[in-house]
Amino acid sequence: GNNGTSESAALVSGVGALLQQTYRHQTGRLPAVAWVRACLLASCQDLGEPGPDHRAGFGSLYALGAVRLAQGGQYWTD
Repeated sequence: GNNGTSESAALVSGVGALLQQTYRHQTGRLPAVAWVRACLLASCQDLGEPGPDHRAGFGSLYALGAVRLAQGGQYWTD
């Protein structure tokens, strides 16, 4: 977020809750925390250098992309 880590934590937590809700709607159960994390990281918009880096990390949170990824069901869990 524009206001630093305090705002960012709230935004990421909210998107994480949306991902849990999406998964639960599709499967009837809550997802593993690793699944939520994977969706968040896989849907980030890259900033600066390609791929994760020390300046921008994995990039910027892309909430709609994360939810679309979850809704698409193109994942495997075990």
